[in-house]
Amino acid sequence: MIFPAHAIPGLRILVLLACLSLCGVSARAALPVIITIDTETSSGCTPAGCFPDPLSGRVYGVLDGRAYGIGMIMDLLEKRGLRGTFFVNAYLDSWYPEQEVAEMVASIIRRGHDVQFHAHAEFRCFRRCGPQDMDCRFRCSRSEGRTAGTSLENQIEVLREGALNIERWSGRYPVAYRGGALQADVNTLKALKALDIKIDSSLAGPGHPLAAVLPVNQLGVHEGVLEVPLLAYEENLVLSRRLRFLDQESAILGEQRHLLEQAADMGLGAVTLLMHSFSFCDPRVACPIEANIERFDALLDYLVGRQDRFRVMTMRDFWEAYEKDPRAYLLAPPARLPEVGYGLTLYRSVVRFNQGWMNVAFLLGNVVAALLLLATLFWGARRLRRRQQAS
Repeated sequence: MIFPAHAIPGLRILVLLACLSLCGVSARAALPVIITIDTETSSGCTPAGCFPDPLSGRVYGVLDGRAYGIGMIMDLLEKRGLRGTFFVNAYLDSWYPEQEVAEMVASIIRRGHDVQFHAHAEFRCFRRCGPQDMDCRFRCSRSEGRTAGTSLENQIEVLREGALNIERWSGRYPVAYRGGALQADVNTLKALKALDIKIDSSLAGPGHPLAAVLPVNQLGVHEGVLEVPLLAYEENLVLSRRLRFLDQESAILGEQRHLLEQAADMGLGAVTLLMHSFSFCDPRVACPIEANIERFDALLDYLVGRQDRFRVMTMRDFWEAYEKDPRAYLLAPPARLPEVGYGLTLYRSVVRFNQGWMNVAFLLGNVVAALLLLATLFWGARRLRRRQQAS
């Protein structure tokens, strides 16, 4: 029997509350995936001096008239209606003309992407040290050329400068920070709080200094700053385990999809994917890096095809969503780390055999182990046959 809504007191209210509850569950069902691009150049230091490459190298990735850097990353995102977060080194103006840096940042903003604060404070040393004065640089890098590991007062001073640079170049004060080489400590969080920067995204696994005060992989708040960590995982190699974090350059597509699915199943508050402005073109290594381009292209297709499961967001958009309902994202830490099994790790070493000595060592080690096992089995079979013949 169907009752009209007005026949039962409060039924309309109950129906409305149920609808709102279901809507909230549905909206939170998709795991936020924040694609972050550390936008930087190397300081170019060798024993002979420090000479960074031009922005046309590791930032724009220009080769033979085509750009494989931030422009191509934005192209691939925009093709699917997505946007990324570019963590720009806030001290680039210490070496490059500020107008050149400002125009680079403006080109990202014009296309609707997000710019946040990345700190390679060692670039500040170019203001007081000549490129070939390595003694000066060594002394500088131990003081104003660092953030994590220094005093709170120093970090506030250094980070204030960087935050104001980002604001001047992008037109908006940063809401998020990432330390150079992922370096950050408790004083970093205190400095960010003092500077009203809402998010840190430096924590990368159990061995990181912030892991002592914040959960690994899950969102957490310490010193009033929200930590949105990189996704740490384990490689299960049967006889040993190795810690890694999700990086577009080092993980093959199968690993990335496997880890994202595990993160969604574990109920993580968000997942941050790390890449660099030079992920597709590093003039010092290779350009273009076709495998990285194809892998990122395929990953975006995968994410767009699973919008019920994943929602690509920028860091600023995520902060706005978090502000509306922190409890939807501050969830209980998972009981374990995601993991990649032996099979995927072995497959990666085959696919990326020419990209890094660890892949070479792992694959060759497995080949040698397999040959030894076959030789042992062959030797054992021959001994057994001889015994049978002798008897």
